[in-house]
Amino acid sequence: MLDLFACAAVIAAQLCRIPVISTIHGPLDIYRTPFNRLFIQKLTGESFSLSIYVSKLLESIIPARNADKTIIPNLINLNEYRHQTSEITPAWLLISRISAEKYESILRFLQAANSCNIANIDIAGGGDPLELRKRINALDIKTQVRFLGEVREIAELIPGYLGVAGMGRVAIEGLACQKPVCIISPEGSLIGLVTTYNFTRLKNYNFTGKGLVAIDNQELSKQLERHTPENSQHLYQKLKHELSIDNWDRYIELYKKITFIDNQALESLYHKLAYFAVTLSRPFEKDEFFWHLFYETLIEYKLDNIKEMYHYYEDSIGLNSDYPNPYKTNKKIKWRKKFK
Repeated sequence: MLDLFACAAVIAAQLCRIPVISTIHGPLDIYRTPFNRLFIQKLTGESFSLSIYVSKLLESIIPARNADKTIIPNLINLNEYRHQTSEITPAWLLISRISAEKYESILRFLQAANSCNIANIDIAGGGDPLELRKRINALDIKTQVRFLGEVREIAELIPGYLGVAGMGRVAIEGLACQKPVCIISPEGSLIGLVTTYNFTRLKNYNFTGKGLVAIDNQELSKQLERHTPENSQHLYQKLKHELSIDNWDRYIELYKKITFIDNQALESLYHKLAYFAVTLSRPFEKDEFFWHLFYETLIEYKLDNIKEMYHYYEDSIGLNSDYPNPYKTNKKIKWRKKFK
């Protein structure tokens, strides 16, 4: 989701008359200063010449405004995933950021791993594991869990494990290393192993598990028993055929056809900010007068659809105040005053 830094890049493109391409990798983040970011998204979105989605799911929930749109899946350079090792750690590797919204999916896999007699799990991902460790202890499982912290060279790490658990890019990287890959959905549903039968469905939804029915621990155990190195090789060939960077050739023509879309409202906002810059506090988004200039521009350029959304957010669901984040403890957050 766009913030003011990305907005500045789109403004620069507007001034230079350069086409803007947006890439959509995930749903809108409504928990971090949602009111500000939603309106920045709407105004800068008027500049997009092409919107690229990584999955059908995102295409369906985040509409493109003026832009042409297309789906370009999460391609991978398989040459970077050829590391081999004879020293295999007797453990599975779970790759995930350690943050509150990830707890459900992490804990669900640990429960399943324990039921499937997976003795050891290493978790690779940045974040403070203290709270997650407490929740793991509360599960009372025999599976041993070790936190590796953030690992940058993930392509070198994966080959040393029996299998990989995660979602999205993690799944693609695990398949690239010819490992069995278990998908856990963002909301914590156990989807199970990637197979030649569900590969296409998973690919269409960027390996998040959307559109697939969750399984139980017993079914995962059966999947693990049936999985063979030959299965991993077949999946690697499908990955190579459909998601290798060699497929860029079929998409590159899209970039050659785009043209500049003039967003006069955004350019007007830039000139106002340039004129009043010495009077605005830093960062701009904390300055009430900045938001006055922003909303004034919407009025001047009759961007009524965005104005209507402003009042809807304000009056109906209150996105100009603290939005209830289900992944966060209750804390009072001081927001800027409302602007009219």
